[in-house]
Amino acid sequence: MFKVNLQKDTPNTKHQMLSDSARLFDPFGWFAPVIVRAKIMYQQCWLYDLNWHDPLPLCVEELWVEMKQNLSQLEQLRILRWTANYHGRIELHGFSDASEEAYAAVVYLRSVSDINGVHVTLVAARTRVAPVRQISIPRLELNAAELLVKLMKQIAEPLNRFQIEKYAWTDSTIVLQWLSSHPRKWSTYIANRVSSILEILPRRQWGHVPSLQNPADCASRGITPLELVNHSLWWSGPTWLADDSGNWERNVPDEAFDYNTLEICKRFQSLNVSVHRTCTNYGIEKQILDRRSVLCAACRQLAYIKRFIFNLKATKSGQPKRSDCLSPPELHDARLQFARMAQFEVYQNEIDYLLQHSEVFSKSQIAELCPFLDGDGTLRALGRLQQSSYSFEVKHPVILPKAHRFTRLLVEELHLQNCHAGPSLLTATINQRYWIKGC
Repeated sequence: MFKVNLQKDTPNTKHQMLSDSARLFDPFGWFAPVIVRAKIMYQQCWLYDLNWHDPLPLCVEELWVEMKQNLSQLEQLRILRWTANYHGRIELHGFSDASEEAYAAVVYLRSVSDINGVHVTLVAARTRVAPVRQISIPRLELNAAELLVKLMKQIAEPLNRFQIEKYAWTDSTIVLQWLSSHPRKWSTYIANRVSSILEILPRRQWGHVPSLQNPADCASRGITPLELVNHSLWWSGPTWLADDSGNWERNVPDEAFDYNTLEICKRFQSLNVSVHRTCTNYGIEKQILDRRSVLCAACRQLAYIKRFIFNLKATKSGQPKRSDCLSPPELHDARLQFARMAQFEVYQNEIDYLLQHSEVFSKSQIAELCPFLDGDGTLRALGRLQQSSYSFEVKHPVILPKAHRFTRLLVEELHLQNCHAGPSLLTATINQRYWIKGC
């Protein structure tokens, strides 16, 4: 039973509110739907930046006074400590849910007998107040699922002499979608919690429950003491727990997921481009670069060679030839040709792998850059500016190896162009178009 020892005529301050809340001793969480309201109200007091002995805000005080007056109704409850088990076999069924204010988990013990039928008992529950820093409901639902598996593990440890089957239920289809894929597919926040959940409870033991049949719903939102006394869903779980397990619906309803809601990791995005790769070992480019001490001169020499080849092809096809001074696009193409040469000499394995797959192998030294090949076969980083209005080259910088002659000449050129810029300015200038691994 539950005994209420609160004095109703005490001053309503933040200090007294914390003191009274500590008197609500409920280690198993049987009265979590009521006590979570006190947690939420106490969190609101911190948002008002009150001192310990300042009176409560009016909006909080009204709710707190009403709650203290009605807590005595919980003394009507009588909870059986005995739980059934038949032939040493039991089932643990956990439910999780979240709201904007809190998230909760509750676990029931279900035992089946051929003679006495099905016996369902509330074992324990846990609640947590949502962080002050606002996060999305799907993330709170995932936190609730993590809280649930930890609670089920804690309950199962002293029951190790029984044969235990564990089942977890949630009304969040997004959480089930997260649990259905490998953690590395998701963002860091999601991946860490999915890994923690799946280590304790595999995906096949998770199922979907409608919100109206989820007993954790009332614990995540909070209800009055009188509502808790007569809340059959909380004390006994959903009615289908008492039915045959063959009648349970565990399928996830069809739902179209928004890409941003699922928080897919960036490295699993790929740009579908047609790569026009020239069959070359970059022998000419290497000879030019070795004989030049200034990158600009090397680019001009290579640009003239490329123009000569272009004019030979133009003669056969009848197109106009190029005869004016070297244009900026020609010099730019020559510079990218040198960059592809550096990539070919250092990242040849990654380039060959990307030509056959959508991503590089996980042990690659540039895997965290989410590299891809553009239409000319240049290795570029996926970047964090995909939705920005910047140009393609700014959003997807060219990946360059650190210990290469082209990289060194490029850095020296940018250093001189920016009037002998210091390390910070030079690094920022480089990162506008290039990404040097280990710069």
